[in-house]
Amino acid sequence: MSDMTSTKALAFEPLRFGGVTMFTTLYDPSDLPGTSVDPLGFERGYVALADVLLPGMTTITETPRYLSMIAGGITLAQAVVGDEPHTAKSEEKVLEIIQRMERLWAVSSVLFWNTHPEATSGDWGSIRGITYAEHQLKLLLESGSTHLADLEFQFLRQQRLTGGLGTYRSLMESAGLLFSGEWRLTPDLGVPLGEMFIESTGGSQVKKAIVYGEPVSVARLIRWGEKAHPAARMLSHEQELLREGMLQGTEGTYRACTFCLLRESMSVLEETGVVDAELKTMQEMDRIIRSGKRYRKIPDEISTAVGAALRIIPAYETVYRVLSLAFERILWLVKRTPGGLPADQIQKDRIVRRAAGEIKTSCVRLEKILSGESSLPKTTHDSIKDAVDAVRASALTADNTGEFVRSVIARHKDVQNGKFDKGRRKSAWVVEEGGFYRLTFSRPGGLSREVSDAAEIGPHPYRLYNALRFLRALNVKP
Repeated sequence: MSDMTSTKALAFEPLRFGGVTMFTTLYDPSDLPGTSVDPLGFERGYVALADVLLPGMTTITETPRYLSMIAGGITLAQAVVGDEPHTAKSEEKVLEIIQRMERLWAVSSVLFWNTHPEATSGDWGSIRGITYAEHQLKLLLESGSTHLADLEFQFLRQQRLTGGLGTYRSLMESAGLLFSGEWRLTPDLGVPLGEMFIESTGGSQVKKAIVYGEPVSVARLIRWGEKAHPAARMLSHEQELLREGMLQGTEGTYRACTFCLLRESMSVLEETGVVDAELKTMQEMDRIIRSGKRYRKIPDEISTAVGAALRIIPAYETVYRVLSLAFERILWLVKRTPGGLPADQIQKDRIVRRAAGEIKTSCVRLEKILSGESSLPKTTHDSIKDAVDAVRASALTADNTGEFVRSVIARHKDVQNGKFDKGRRKSAWVVEEGGFYRLTFSRPGGLSREVSDAAEIGPHPYRLYNALRFLRALNVKP
C-alpha cells in the first residue's frame, strides 16, 4: 500500500482482534481508573495479598507491549529535551511526546488489525482508550484523507492518569525500567528497551509525527502498527530486557516465583467455563509449593511467603463472599420496600440466617490459617487486619441473627464514613431507624440482581490472567 492510499479503501468496524479487547462505544470502561465501591472494606486486604504474588502489577496492567511502547516514547522525548536541566517545562514536553506516541500507537494498531485481521493471535490484553482511536479513524474514513493530520485528538479523559502513563508507571519502576519519580529511563534496561522499540518498529515519518505532531500517512501508520501492535511478535532481545526487568530485585523475585508456579498450573486458568478459576489455580500452585518444589534463584523465604498468600487468599475470599452475601441480601430486601422493612423480617430471612451460620465457620478457618502463617510481610498482615477484625465481630454475633444484621450494617457504615466525596464523608446506603431498615438519601450501590448463595458473589481478581499474558509474551520458564 502506498502513502497515497485513501482511507476510503479501508473497511472499518469495531472488532475484538487477536484477543485484544476493543470496546464498541465511546463509553470506555478503561477511561476511568478501576475502582470498587467496596461497601464492606475488603479492598485494602485484597490488594495487599495480591501484591505478595505480583507486586507492581494491577488488574489493568495486562498488555506487556505497553512497557516497550512507553519506553520508546520516552526515548524520543529525551532526544528532544537532551541534557537540559529538569524543569516543569521540560517534563511537560516529555509527557506531551509520550502521550502523542500512545495515541498514534493505538490508531496504528487498529488500522493494522482492521486491514490484516488474520495477523494476530493469542490474548494480549487491551489497549486503553481504544474507542477514541476507533472514533478518530471513522472521522478519517469519512474525510477520505490519506493522512492523519490531527494528532491531538481526544483520547481518554485525563490521559496521563488513565492511559498507559498512569497505568504502567509503577510497574515500569518496579521492573527497573524507569527511575522512581522521574520520566527517565534506566541505563541498563530502560534505555536499550526504548531504543530497540523505536529502531525495530518506526520510520522517520512516524518519528516526526510523534515528536513534532506532523501529519502522517495512513500507509505509514499501518506499517508501523504491523510491527508495534500489542500482539506483534517481540524480538528476542526485547523479551530478554523485559524478562530481566520483570524478574529482577526483591519484587521481581516474588513475581518470578508466582510466574513459575503459574506456568505449571495454568491449565486450570485456561479451561473455559471454570468457576473461580483463579482460586482453583492458586490451590494447585499451593500444592506445588507444599510438595517441596523450589525454583532456582528464588530464596526459600520468598517461596514460603508466596505459599502463605496462596493459602490465605481462598479463606479471605470466602469470608468476603459470605459477608457480602448477607449485606447484598439485606440491601435487596430493603430496596424492595421503599418505606422501610421491619427488622424482624430481615432476621427471619433464610438467606441472611444461612450467611450468619456460614460466617462463623469460615471465620474460624481463616483465623486458623492466619495463626499458622508468620512468613507474610508485616505490612500485609497489617493491611488485612481491619477486614479480619470486622469478620470476627460479625462471627461473634452469628447465633443471634438480629445482632448479626446490625454488625453487618455497622461495618458498612464505618467503611462509608471513612470515604470522602468532594470533602464530605460518604453515607451508608441503609440504616436502622426505630426497628426498621431504610435506604438513606445516599445513592445505594450493590448488585443489580438478587443473590442467594455466597458462590454468586464474585471473588476479587488476583491478576493471574495478566500474569499469564506476561509469562507467555516474555517466554518465562522455571
